[in-house]
Formats: sequence, structure tokens, C-alpha cells
Amino acid sequence: MYAFLVLTDFSPPAAAAARMAIQLAKRWPAEVIFGHVLQLPVNWESLPEARRREMEDLDRQVTGARAQLDRLVAQARDAGVQAAHALRFNTALTELLDARPKPFDLLVMGTAGKRGFRQLFSGSHAQRMLRQALPPVLVVKEGAEVPRIQRILFATDLEVESAGSLRALLHFAERMAVRELGLTRINTPYNFRATIELEEAFRRYVEGAAFEGLQWLPYCAYQVEEGIAELARSWEADLVAVSSHARADLADWFLDSIPVGLAHTLPMPLLSFRMS
Repeated sequence: MYAFLVLTDFSPPAAAAARMAIQLAKRWPAEVIFGHVLQLPVNWESLPEARRREMEDLDRQVTGARAQLDRLVAQARDAGVQAAHALRFNTALTELLDARPKPFDLLVMGTAGKRGFRQLFSGSHAQRMLRQALPPVLVVKEGAEVPRIQRILFATDLEVESAGSLRALLHFAERMAVRELGLTRINTPYNFRATIELEEAFRRYVEGAAFEGLQWLPYCAYQVEEGIAELARSWEADLVAVSSHARADLADWFLDSIPVGLAHTLPMPLLSFRMS
């Protein structure tokens, strides 16, 4: 069975990510695992039960985290989605990837915007998570959940190295019964290509792709991020997808490149594929 991992800190953006993951899981269908890492000054799991009860403040933290995870699981099950949770102590976020024997099919996390996005991915644990997380990563901005994804805008460079991202996105679109998939390459003054070159690159890039709703949407802008945002709004996309090259470090891709700004400016969720 397919499975999604939702990273949560129980904040409003994380709640938005949980709602979005449940919506996607209903249509996929997939199991949802809610993951949380609790940092404590002691090795909680090795303590005897009597000793834990003596540490009232820590015990309240653990009990509270488990209660919130239980509520998320109940929320998913009430929606008809199979769900469970994983609570880890004093470890890296990467440990949550081992919450099931098989790799996850999608990672979902929330952000309040550019500042929250940078805070979420600024720690070394989070950077290791992104370097090692091969599944697609869905970033949901607070208030940006959509009831159904019908239009996806996929921004790519049309290079062979990122063609695997298109295949992964086509699988995602098929599972979600997406109607239209717009593929764009933003043409900028600093990386300009003639129309005839772009059209030929597009034909090579999508060769063999069997998706009836696939559209070619070239767009010109001074900056790539600006062009993606403008086109996403004018085309009324429900979700924007981007891809990172195998030669790029995913943490750097998120922290220092286009998706950071997109997570702040876009009114819709952002889906990133990493090719390895």
C-alpha cells in the first residue's frame, strides 16, 4: 500500500499539511503516517515508568505529543484514511523515514511562508532529511490547501537529467485524476532560448508521455521565480511542481534556490521531485 509521511510540530501550518495529506490519501489511496520528533534532556525510552512519572514536566510533554498525534490519526480515520503515528525522541528527522519498512511515496510538511520555510529547513537535522529523502516533498502553505487538484503547473528546464521528474509527476497526476498538466520553461534574458529551440526540446522531453491533458506553456520573465508565480496565477494552477537535478543537493535547492521564494509567494502548494 502507498504511504505518506506528514512531518508535524502541531503548528497551524503543520495542521494545513495534515489536512492536505488526508485529502490526497483519500484519492490515492494511501496510508498516512504522522511523524513528530521530541527533543528531551534525558533518554526517555530507557527510563523506568516510575522515574518517568517523577519528571512531571517531561511526562506532560510526552503525553501531550502522543495525544496530539492520536487526534491527527483520528482525523484521518474519520475521513476514511488508514493512519498511524510515529513519535521519536532525541533523534534526527531522518529517523522518521524508517517509520515503515518500505520507502514513503510522499513527504508532506507545512510552512507559514518564507520565514517559516527557512526556519523549518535551517537545522542540520532537516538538511540531512532533505538530502536523504528520495520521495517527492509537498510543501503546504498555511491556508493554501485545495479540495481537489485538477491543474498542475510543472516548471522544468527541459534537460534530460530532469526527465525522471516528469515520469514521477505523471504517476502522481494519474493517481490524483488530474485533468490538466501544464509544462513550462521560463525564458529569461540571462538564459534565453529561441522559440523553435524550446518547442523541439519540449517534444523530446515529453516523448512517450501518455497524458491527454499535457500542455506546453512557455513563458518569458526577467526571473525564473517571478515567471513561475505569474504563470501559476494566470493559468489558475492548483499546484506547482518543480524538479531538482541529481547533481544538485536537495537542501541547497530548497534553502538557496527558487522553491524558497515560491513557498512564500505562491497561493498554492508546492511539490518538489528529487532525481537520484
